[in-house]
Formats: sequence, C-alpha cells, structure tokens
Amino acid sequence: MGDVMNFVKYFSVLIIFLFFLTSVSAAPGIPHQFYGTVTVNGSLANGASVIAKVSGVEVGSTISVSGEYGIDSVFFVENPTGDPNADGKTIDFYLNGTKVADYIFKTGELTELNLSLGEAPPVVNPPVNNGGSGGGGGGGGGGGLKATVSNKCINEDVKLEVLLSNKKPATNANVVVFKDKKDLTSGKTDDDGLYFFNLEAIGDYKIEIRKSGYLRKDVSFSLVDCSVEEEPEPTEEDIPLLGTGLTCEEANCNDNNPCTQDSCTEGTCNYIMLDGNPCGANGTCSATGECVLPKPKEKPKLPATTGFFGLDDTGKSVLLGFLFVVGLGMIFLYFQRKKNQA
Repeated sequence: MGDVMNFVKYFSVLIIFLFFLTSVSAAPGIPHQFYGTVTVNGSLANGASVIAKVSGVEVGSTISVSGEYGIDSVFFVENPTGDPNADGKTIDFYLNGTKVADYIFKTGELTELNLSLGEAPPVVNPPVNNGGSGGGGGGGGGGGLKATVSNKCINEDVKLEVLLSNKKPATNANVVVFKDKKDLTSGKTDDDGLYFFNLEAIGDYKIEIRKSGYLRKDVSFSLVDCSVEEEPEPTEEDIPLLGTGLTCEEANCNDNNPCTQDSCTEGTCNYIMLDGNPCGANGTCSATGECVLPKPKEKPKLPATTGFFGLDDTGKSVLLGFLFVVGLGMIFLYFQRKKNQA
C-alpha cells in the first residue's frame, strides 16, 4: 500500500508542475511610443501619411491631424524582436512615402520626434512703396498728446499735426526736429495744432513735442524723394505675365502631396486635386487634396499567456486531459502488476 501512495504522490506533483508551467505568462515586450509635429514645405500638414518601418517591414502607420501625430490617437511601434529586453533595432519613419527620420527602438520609451518634409518656399518681397506709411508714434509716454506726420517728402512742407486726448488742437506746443541727435529745426504749433517744416535730405528723423501739463511725445518718421516716379502697380492683366518673378526651379512646386498633381508655368505653381486616387497606406485622396486613410483595425488582444509550447487554453486542456488519462492508466497497470505478483 505504501508503494501505491508514493506513486500517487509523485504523479500528483508532476500534474501540478505541468499545470503551473502551462500557465506561466510570457509577457510581450513593451512598445515604443512616438508623437510630434508634422510639417510639409514649412507648413503644418493635415492628413499627411506617417509610416514606421523596421528592416523594410511596416510596423505602424497613422495620419497627421492639425499638424501633429500621436496626440489624438496613440502611435507606437511594437517590439521588433519579441524579446522583452531587446533594444537597438532602427525604426525608419516615412512622411508621404519619403523617409524623413529614423530612431533606435527602446522598450517602453515615450519619444517626441518631429517629422518634416521639404523646405519652405522662398518669400518674394513686394515692391517698396516710397509714399511711406503714416508716422507713428514712438516713446516717451503719451500723456494725452497725439501726433501725425504727413507729406513726408524732401524739399516740400512736411506737416505735423498735434492733438490733445479730446481731439482738440494742441496749440503752442514746442516742437524740435532731430536727425542723428542733432537739432535741425524747431518752433511752436499754431492755433490749429499744426507745425510745418522743410528738409532737404532723405533719411530717418525724430520729432520731440513738449507741452506744459503733458508728457513728452516722440515721433519717428522717414523722408523720401517724392519727385521720383514710382513704378506703377501691376494690373490684373499684367499679373499672369509677371508670375512670381521666379523660375520654376526656384518656385519648387513639389508639395510632396500624393493627392495633388503639381505643375509650374513661368514660376507659378499649379495644383490639381486627384480626388479618388490611392495614397499612403491603403488611403484615398479627397477632393480637398488630403490623404484619407481607413480607420485602423483594432489590434488583436494578445492572449494572457503563451505558456508551455505556445499552447492556448484549449491546447492546455487537451494536454492536461491526456496526462490525466495516462496517469490513470499507469495506476491501473501498477495495481494489475501487484495482483499478478500476488
């Protein structure tokens, strides 16, 4: 009887060991999460395709929203090796199909990685209008005095108008005109709050205005030669001929958008929306030139355990049942052998 009890004891220990072995969880590695801004040709991009690849295999994809990715929806890269402690694989990031960055995978990291494609187009400055803008105001407080300089032309009477805070003329105010801290002319405003002066040199000037009971008012302004004729502003008929003033190569009309057909005519960029064309990772171009990707499928939930030989719950049940039957058979044979020996 003691032999039977020993056999049952050892067999029970074996069954319990196998049960716990099959229930051990082989936890997958923690993914690496990314987020950041997305810019195309210097502007924040909406609907741009963002794809992450490891060794040429896609491991994650999303689209930018309001110039960002990984903010509204989490963007992460699964462990590329499956080893919870394995780091060092290179992740390549593609923006609208073009590689723009790479990063080394690190288990459980949260990384800000801004993605940018192309450069901002050159800025074409408009022609300078020598008529000048109104002389605005400078420092020294304000204290109720307001000053305006008009007719800012050399060899003509420049008009200075000084008003109080109630918009009444600031009469008998002391006025001094400076250039490079040197007094050029001075005087007082008349009954209408006006002061006129005439200067010969083009350049930048400063006016200092003082009136009893008010803070000093400083005004900066510039004088130009108004006798020089300005180039006329281009008419609507001229604009198509003028274009941007750039060559097509300088205009750089490629917006790196798979949903637009880019062309250039005499330095002017033209874009045609490719509505319905495929783009990105199984996306479709919209009528507004954005790449609309299908909603990402929910990632399948990982099983709670991968366990012994990678068996799922059904496999474990079958294995345990098989072991149980084998155990009963062994017990039966043991007793049969004892019976024959008797």
